[in-house]
Amino acid sequence: MKKFLLGILALSMLCTGCKKDKDEASLDKSQIVGKWKITKVTPAITITGLPPGTGPDVNEINDFDAVKKDQIYDFKADGSLSIDMGGGDIDNSLSYTIEGRYVVLIYSANETVKLAASLNGSTLTLVLEAEELKRQIKKGLETEGLDATLLNLILNAIGGKVEILATKL
Repeated sequence: MKKFLLGILALSMLCTGCKKDKDEASLDKSQIVGKWKITKVTPAITITGLPPGTGPDVNEINDFDAVKKDQIYDFKADGSLSIDMGGGDIDNSLSYTIEGRYVVLIYSANETVKLAASLNGSTLTLVLEAEELKRQIKKGLETEGLDATLLNLILNAIGGKVEILATKL
């Protein structure tokens, strides 16, 4: 009987020990090198449970103006990034890195934005996920000198994401 129980235990450990976690696909820099035209920006940011007048206006936040349709992102092999903002305005001050399934945009040593990325043929999807969204909003609100309790209340009320679709040119 002891051998039977030990056999069952060993078999169950073997079955659960071999289970693989589903890994998100990692990106390689070569996959995104080139020019990408922004085709759609979908902000889906929510703010729930805040008393009126204590936090940012959700409509203002969802008027996401950092990325606009028809902008062209030129990811270069050397890690630099140029953004054609339209109307002759080009921002050449950025760089980027790839961290697993994330594209990290680098504005300065202290200012980065981490975007989850996936490729489907010639479509690049970049997502500003909830935690990164909160980190960015926190950074902005801290400069306003908000009380720590109010800042935490606001951050706990914010959810959602911003999805950006781009097509390879």
